[in-house]
Amino acid sequence: MKEKGSRERLLQAAMEEFLEKGYAGARTTEIARRAATSHSMLHYYFSSKEQLYAQVEAEAVALVRAMAEGVSATEGLPAVERVVETVAWQFGFLCEHPALPRFLVAEVLGKAEPTERLREAVAEAVQRAVASLQRTLDEAAREGVVAQTDAAMLMSDIVSVNMVALVAAPLFVATDGDWQGYLLARRQENIQLILNRINPNV
Repeated sequence: MKEKGSRERLLQAAMEEFLEKGYAGARTTEIARRAATSHSMLHYYFSSKEQLYAQVEAEAVALVRAMAEGVSATEGLPAVERVVETVAWQFGFLCEHPALPRFLVAEVLGKAEPTERLREAVAEAVQRAVASLQRTLDEAAREGVVAQTDAAMLMSDIVSVNMVALVAAPLFVATDGDWQGYLLARRQENIQLILNRINPNV
């Protein structure tokens, strides 16, 4: 368990370091310091900075797949409950992996080639999640429970409000502020925004 914890801390620290300084500016000594471990322990798990960056990308892919699979796991719930569960679960998941939203934003906005690799790596899981959600939404729309909704657009909305809320959080909450209060309020706000989006009366 201790070794697994060290490796996970190193990946999290590396994601933060690469995000803040770019690949060229990142230093493995600083990554080890952030992870509260030794430089030799870093090289025990990762032979080079290149390999470490590749593992960070692989970790990001695995986390995005997990987010998509979280949507598929809600299949069988009524549409509104499923949407609420998806927003809340994804928000909590991103809170547990705080470097992921900013890392993904950097990949999407700054690097066309890695973004394409990321898209291809997660495409199957995302497409499966979207198709599953679309079936639920279509059935609910026929019953008048929700507005006719494109599941891909809805998933884009959910990812957008959840990620941006966390990326922008430092603008609204001081370092010594009430982070838990902000996160709880923001999660509820995001749920309400998405519910309004599928409201058949709007």
